[in-house]
Amino acid sequence: MDHQARRLSSMGFFKRFFGQMSEVGAMAKADVVASLVPADALYVTIGPIAVLPDVWAFNGGERGSVYGKDLGYLPASYRQEIAYLVRTPDRLMVIERSGPRWSCGIDRITDLDGHRRGGFLVWTSGREGLAVGPQTPVEVPPGASFRTPRGMMNLFIGWDQELMPYGVRRHF
Repeated sequence: MDHQARRLSSMGFFKRFFGQMSEVGAMAKADVVASLVPADALYVTIGPIAVLPDVWAFNGGERGSVYGKDLGYLPASYRQEIAYLVRTPDRLMVIERSGPRWSCGIDRITDLDGHRRGGFLVWTSGREGLAVGPQTPVEVPPGASFRTPRGMMNLFIGWDQELMPYGVRRHF
C-alpha cells in the first residue's frame, strides 16, 4: 500500500471511530436508555461491541491467551457497533439503537478474557462470543433500578463481579 492509500485508510479509520464513539453520549442519556433497555435489567454499560460467531477463531488460541487485535476499535468486517451490554436475571444481552442484537443465557457464559488492550472477550459454552471495547456508564432513568459503573473500576468495568457468581472465570 502506498503512502497516499495508507493516509486515506487512516483518515477513514479515524472518521469512522470518532463518528461512532460520538453515539455513546447520545445513547447513554436516560430517555434513550429507558426506551431500549429492558425493565428487568440489573447491570448496564455502553460502548463498542462486536458479536463474534466464532470467538475461538477471533482469539487465535485458548481462553486466557494473549493473541490478536486490540479491542478498542476493530476493522469494519467485525461489525462492531455502539451498544448496551445488559445483564438481566438470566441473560446477557447486546442491544443496539435498532433493538436487541444478541442474547445468551448467563449459564452459557464461561469466561471473560482481559488479555487485550481496550476491552475484553466474552466466551460462551458454544463458539459464539463478544469482543467488548471500552465500556462506560449510562444515565439511570427515573424508576429504573439497574446498576451501572460508578467510580474507579477494573478493566472489566464491573462485568466480572456481575458474572463470577454464575461460575464465569476471569483471565487477565
